[in-house]
Amino acid sequence: MNQTDRLPCIVPDCGRLRMQRRRYCGSCYGRLRRYGDPMHRPGPRIVADLSGRRIGTLTVEHYDRVARSWLCLCECGKRRLLRTEHLNRPGHHSCGDKRHRRKAIVGYIAAHERVHSDRGRAAEHPCAAIACGNMAAQWAYDHSDPDELSDAHHGPFSLDVGRYRPLCHSCHTSADHARQLHLGGLQLPLWTANDQS
Repeated sequence: MNQTDRLPCIVPDCGRLRMQRRRYCGSCYGRLRRYGDPMHRPGPRIVADLSGRRIGTLTVEHYDRVARSWLCLCECGKRRLLRTEHLNRPGHHSCGDKRHRRKAIVGYIAAHERVHSDRGRAAEHPCAAIACGNMAAQWAYDHSDPDELSDAHHGPFSLDVGRYRPLCHSCHTSADHARQLHLGGLQLPLWTANDQS
């Protein structure tokens, strides 16, 4: 049986062709199975108002009818559209940013992995050293954190990803040597104070 041999659906004013070995088209047959009536037309969908409700780290702002989702504001300031079934599901609710699941204190390697995760590869940034001009190769801790931590094998580090600067190998080595020498208590100005790259 090809397309030209198929008969129209038996539902009045449908006009679509029947499915093979059925009396209905696909749409009418689906309504028959779901609602028990091939002519059933569901009414407007009633959505429970979740506005203002706090769910996990999210605060529900309002329902977006076009996206059929709720606009939610996370504690971190990010906004995210989430469907009703996601908000009603048990478990942890957040904007999806993995920083919400981070431990408060980690070691040197995990701190550097956070910098890479949050700010990207250092090689994607120019070297932050004054008058260098090369592309960076590593993230270097700038030793400005008052809550500085230390690792026996790797030295000082910070949990604040904003306290790292992208440096090329030679500038990173120079910064480390200048830090060790202290030059009479002064540090070499290897990067600009307002550099936020």
